[in-house]
Amino acid sequence: MNDRSWGPSHNPGMPGGIHVGKTGGYWWGIAAGTLITAPLLIRTTTGQSADGQSAWLVIAAMSVAAVAVGIGEARHGMRLASGRWVLFAVATLAVLATAWGIPAISYLLGYYGWPRYVQRRQRSKTAVAGAGRELKNEKRLTATLFNTYGGDRAAVSNLPTRAGGYFGVNDRGQAITAAARGAALVIGPPGSGKTQGVIMPSVAFAPAACVSTSMKAEVLAATMTARQQRGRCWLFDPGGGPPPAGVIALRWNPLCDVIDWDAARSVAARLTGPVRGGAGTSHDGDHWVDRAETWLSVLLYAARLSQPGGDIAALARWCMSPTATGPEAEAVLIVAQEDRIDGADTAATLLDSMLSLPDKERESIAS
Repeated sequence: MNDRSWGPSHNPGMPGGIHVGKTGGYWWGIAAGTLITAPLLIRTTTGQSADGQSAWLVIAAMSVAAVAVGIGEARHGMRLASGRWVLFAVATLAVLATAWGIPAISYLLGYYGWPRYVQRRQRSKTAVAGAGRELKNEKRLTATLFNTYGGDRAAVSNLPTRAGGYFGVNDRGQAITAAARGAALVIGPPGSGKTQGVIMPSVAFAPAACVSTSMKAEVLAATMTARQQRGRCWLFDPGGGPPPAGVIALRWNPLCDVIDWDAARSVAARLTGPVRGGAGTSHDGDHWVDRAETWLSVLLYAARLSQPGGDIAALARWCMSPTATGPEAEAVLIVAQEDRIDGADTAATLLDSMLSLPDKERESIAS
C-alpha cells in the first residue's frame, strides 16, 4: 500500500494526518494486542477471575513496552503514535477500559519525557563544561596572584570582581563568596592555605576600596599589581620600611589628634585599650594599664607642645627611654604652665608623680 495521509489535517506536509504505510506499522500489533488482552483484564479488574497476578504481569509488560515505543518514536523524531491516530485511539480506549490507562500513560511519558530528559542532560553537560572552563579560568587568574611580584599585569587586568570575600569555587565552577555587608570567619591551622586561598584572592578581587591588615609582606606583594588596576595603593608600615614601586607610603601621627589635654587622654586611652582585659576575663593587669595610660597621656601632651605641629621624634625617644624623659618633658610643661595653657598644670603634676616612682616600677609601666 502506498504511503499516504488521510483523516484530520490530511493535507500533505501538515501534522495530524493518519498514515497508512510501512512507517509505524507496529501500531497494528499494539492495537491488536490490547484488544486480545482486554477480556482477561476486564475479568480480573471486575473480580470475575482469580488470576490477578497474571493480569498485573500483563499490565506491567504492556507499560514497559509502551515506554519503549514512546522513547523510540521520540528519539527518531516521529510524530505521536507515528500518525496512526485510529490505532492509537483503539489501543488507548482498550487500556482505559481494562487497565486504568496505565500503558497509555506510560507511552506518553516515554514520548514526551525522553526529549526533556535528553535536553536536561545536554544542559547539564554544557553547564559542567562551562563550569570546567570557568574553574580553570578562576584557577589561572588566582594563580597569577601567587607570583612574588603580583603576577603579569596583562593577566591581572582580567581579574574578576568578587564582593564579600572569595572562598574558592563550587563543583559547578561558580565563585563562593560571603555577603558583601556581612562577615566571615576562616579557621585553619598554620600552613593550611588561608592566606593564599582566601586573603590574597579576596583582596585582589575586591570590586572597590579594600583595607587589608597583615603582618606578612607577601599579601602586598601578591595583590598590589591587581589593586593598582582598580586605583591607588597605600601601605602603612609602622616599622617605616620603604614601599614597593607604585605604592604610596602612608604615615600616621597620633599627635595630630592631640589639640588639648583632654584629647591627649583620649588618644592614650585608644592606644592602651586593646591591652585591657575584655568582658569575662581577668582584670588583674588593669592597674599597670591605667598607669601606662596616664604616662602616655603626659608624653603625648608634652610632645604636642614641644614645637608647632608636635614632635613625634621626641615622643618616640621618650617612650623608648622613660628614665631620660623627665628633664625634657618637664621643661616643656614648665613653659606651658608659664603660658597658662590649659591642662599643663595637671600634666606636670602627673609627670612629677610618675618620676617619683622607683626606677624599676617606672620601667615596668613604660614597657
